[in-house]
Amino acid sequence: MFTIQAHGIKSEVGTTLSYAQNQLIQSQSPIRICGAPTGTGKTYVFLELAKSQLVFFVVPTQALAKDIEKTALKTAKLPPSQVARWDFTTTLAWMKEAKEPWRVRKGHLEEMAQKGGIIIATLEALGNLVLGKPGLKNIDTGVVDLLWKVKHLVFDEAHTLNEHAFGLVHFMITLIADLHFKNPADAPKLSLLSATHSNLFTDFMKAGDLPEGFIELFDEKIADSDYDRPIHGDVKVAFHDKPLLEMVEELAPTLIPQLKGKSLLLIYDSLAKFVADENSLVRIFDSCGLARDQVILINGQDKQTPYSWGSSGFDGGSSPLPRHKIIIGTSAVEMGVNFQVNQAIIEHGIDTAALLQRIGRVARGADCGQVHVCRSSLSRRKKLSFIQTLSKLSGNYTITALRKEPALNPLRKINTQRARELGSAYWSMLSRQHPGLMRDAAKPAVKALSNQDKALPGWRLDSLHTICYKNEWLEKRQFKKWLKQIDRTLQDVRGFSPTVRVRFKNNEAAPCEGEYNRDWVHSKLVSPDEYDSENDVCIYYKSRENYLRDKPILISYAIFSPLGGIVNVEASNIDEVRNKYLNRLEAKRGRHGRKQGFEEALKFIQITGLLARDNEMDSPEVCDMI
Repeated sequence: MFTIQAHGIKSEVGTTLSYAQNQLIQSQSPIRICGAPTGTGKTYVFLELAKSQLVFFVVPTQALAKDIEKTALKTAKLPPSQVARWDFTTTLAWMKEAKEPWRVRKGHLEEMAQKGGIIIATLEALGNLVLGKPGLKNIDTGVVDLLWKVKHLVFDEAHTLNEHAFGLVHFMITLIADLHFKNPADAPKLSLLSATHSNLFTDFMKAGDLPEGFIELFDEKIADSDYDRPIHGDVKVAFHDKPLLEMVEELAPTLIPQLKGKSLLLIYDSLAKFVADENSLVRIFDSCGLARDQVILINGQDKQTPYSWGSSGFDGGSSPLPRHKIIIGTSAVEMGVNFQVNQAIIEHGIDTAALLQRIGRVARGADCGQVHVCRSSLSRRKKLSFIQTLSKLSGNYTITALRKEPALNPLRKINTQRARELGSAYWSMLSRQHPGLMRDAAKPAVKALSNQDKALPGWRLDSLHTICYKNEWLEKRQFKKWLKQIDRTLQDVRGFSPTVRVRFKNNEAAPCEGEYNRDWVHSKLVSPDEYDSENDVCIYYKSRENYLRDKPILISYAIFSPLGGIVNVEASNIDEVRNKYLNRLEAKRGRHGRKQGFEEALKFIQITGLLARDNEMDSPEVCDMI
């Protein structure tokens, strides 16, 4: 066991703001990368700026979007006319009111450009704006319109961005840097906010990408004593080589009476493991005297309805109410959402950054707390190096010393080469999806910033299209089909798997229904009792836990091949799929190596890791069954 000592931030002389907050306001650099721990007030700065300027605030989850919207209205006291949320939920609401979502969004931009405000958007909303989706609805707005109207474009929780998102981020950086180059006084600024150190992103930007001085990196100054604003109290961290359920059964009777108006947080690495544990948790919490509606589930499935998709009777949703004494979540709760929590029992997550984020949910402000870290349901067979390091620590540590511990760094590993190659391919895709934007905005920006007639990023994928355009061969039609699917895949800025609509019958009057990851449904659940082909819904007659497989099965992936046809691969995860797929293609070298585009396509797939899935033919067992 070790203790992360209480820490806070000092106000800069003559102001109530911290060092990083002041930098975010005063820095004249067009691109700012800010690293600051959870609770230091990164978001607060932009809520204050939004009182007179338009801020476009990009977040990774709908839950965080709702949380920031609530903070903007209730804490920052922004009027409703100066706060808007662009996500899937609001899109559905506007459509039910017979409103065209992009027309509503254009109205937000026009109104807030005049008086200030904040638009809180998911990554997909920004991605669709760049792709020119409003134009498909004959609505005259787009990313250029956005950048003329906003003063700040912010990517919150930027450490959660994966390699698929780099192309979008790099594209926005380029356009904003160009506007700054031409008119620094009026140009918008782009900020990447991260709970990890700012140097996480330095490898993304090669020297020469932007003129000198265009990017500024800074980290919050954390004080371990004599601070003006506390971030966290002392947090004791204990490690247990036991599963989470066993630790809840052991500790809940003691911890729940100690909550003192706060909540107990449980975090699972695996939704399937929670589903398996759900009814056992009911028994434990019943014995502790808790009502079912004092427990809330926050995960990709249960947040879609007011109740659990299982038979527990627990609440579901994206944010807890005061009555919720127990919060049970998955990795979705790592990102920014504020909880009143002083005790937690958690699995450790995928890396050091994830674990520190989970610990950061506990003991906000001056409160003290305790975190019990359990054996992960996803890594029973091996102990990850960061867990081996942390579990051996004892005594007191400052958060600064802990974050700098050599064995824990980098806090998050990112495949920088793959990110840059995917980013380059994203530019290539945009040249076909939105040629006007590339011609009128992107190409002039690249030329101005490089001070020469430099080619746009995307040469590798462009060259494959050139091969297809200039040559004729037997499989050309199939090669074009593969290229088209590659472009379609690049439009997904997260790299998500396809979804399927599912319905369960729990203890409530109405069944629970929503969308979820199709790979998860196929791998973790048995076949549904019925398939509604008219509405495309897999129907289960009982509650969720009744359909959980004892052991997950392999997922069937159908992937387009540049040689034509579909390569079917069965695997348990996407990395395994990629390796098997590449092995299949490499095995065809002897027969097909001299065919047009084969070697170039193979190299492209190897470098980018991009798989063009056939969403219609994936998981053929499910397709055959339904």
